[in-house]
Amino acid sequence: MAPRLSKLRRNELQSILLSKLNGDEAIKDQEIARTVINCGERSVRRARSNIIRHGTIDAPSKPVGRPREITENMMLALQAKLLDRASMSHQALLDGVLYCEVYDGHTDLDFFEGYLLRLLPYLGRYPGPRSVIFMDNASFHNVSLEVQATLAEAGVLLVMQPPYSPDLNPVEYFFGSLKQHIAARALEHEDLIKADFKSYLRMQINILGRGKTGRRWARGHFRKAQIYV
Repeated sequence: MAPRLSKLRRNELQSILLSKLNGDEAIKDQEIARTVINCGERSVRRARSNIIRHGTIDAPSKPVGRPREITENMMLALQAKLLDRASMSHQALLDGVLYCEVYDGHTDLDFFEGYLLRLLPYLGRYPGPRSVIFMDNASFHNVSLEVQATLAEAGVLLVMQPPYSPDLNPVEYFFGSLKQHIAARALEHEDLIKADFKSYLRMQINILGRGKTGRRWARGHFRKAQIYV
C-alpha cells in the first residue's frame, strides 16, 4: 500500500474491496481511487491482490534470507553421534571428499545409478556417519525404486533438496572452489593439464578435498549451504 494511506483509509479500502469481491459492490477501481479513498489505481489493484492472496490488504512481511533450520533427520544423526562421542569436534563430522569419479561425457540416469552403487561401500548405516546423501532435483537424480531400495536396505538416507536451490547443496560450493583453485594455477600447471587433464583433476580434488584442507573446506561449504552439524 502507498505509505500516505492512514490506517483508517486502509481499513475503509479493505471493506470496499471485500464488498466488491463478494458481489455486494459494483464500483470500478478508478472510482474507488479518485472519489472514495483518494489514492492511485495501482494501490487499489495491489490491495485487491493482497486480499485475494493473504486475506488482508497488508501483505505479510518478507523474511530476510532463507530460514536456518536443522531437519529432523539431521538432528537424529547428530544426537546419535554425540552420544557416541560427546567431545567430538566438527572436523569428525565433515571429512571432505569421500569418493569421486572423473570421466569424459555427460551424466545420465544409468551412469548416476551406477555411481551411487559404487559409492555404497564407502557409506554407513543411518544414523551413523556418512549415511545421508543430499541431492538436488536434476533429472538424472530421479533414481529407480530398485536403487532406492538397495540404498534403504543398506541404511542410507536419500534427502532431496527443494527445487532450484543450488545454494543448499554443499557440493556446488566445492565445485566453485575447485574451479577457482585450478584457474589460479592454470598457467603454472599448463603442461600437466594438457598432458592428462583427468589425472590432473583427480590430483586437485585430492589436494583440495581431503585431509586437513578438505575438512576445512567442507566445514565452510556446509555452512554456506546452511547445514549446521
